[in-house]
Amino acid sequence: MRPPPVHDGPLNDEDVKWLLPSREGVALHGEYVSQLLAGALGQAGLPMNPPVQIASVANGKVTLSGQRADLARIEQLCNQNPELNSAICNLQVMAAGVPAMDESGDYIRDWYRARNDAERMAVYRHYASRMPAPSKVEISLGGSAVSVSVNGEAMPQMTA
Repeated sequence: MRPPPVHDGPLNDEDVKWLLPSREGVALHGEYVSQLLAGALGQAGLPMNPPVQIASVANGKVTLSGQRADLARIEQLCNQNPELNSAICNLQVMAAGVPAMDESGDYIRDWYRARNDAERMAVYRHYASRMPAPSKVEISLGGSAVSVSVNGEAMPQMTA
């Protein structure tokens, strides 16, 4: 799997899949993290199982939780490998944006369904009053895939 796009040129359809906070984008980023993690753990002689969870990515520092004796070593790998660290942080941000993207889609759909200015203002007031709460993102690293849930909803995974 190719890494996420990093360029200044025009975006193609594949780039957009990586950049939009969507379920497909979460699956792409999750598969990328899984590949990077498998490589880093393999190089360090550590197994993928049992899985560990991302506790935090505050300020770009990955903090893990889980029931592994080598948890501190895995956390160190996640923070010392710039590509893996960036991929984990990007996955967290991408997943956290899914509910807001869903809400935006609902707003646009309802706006265009409105038949007049009064209905459009009602749509605006409805969505403006529903500021979404921050997303709760849970990421589990291990096994053959990265598992992500946002606000309790399991995000899809890429299938080979």
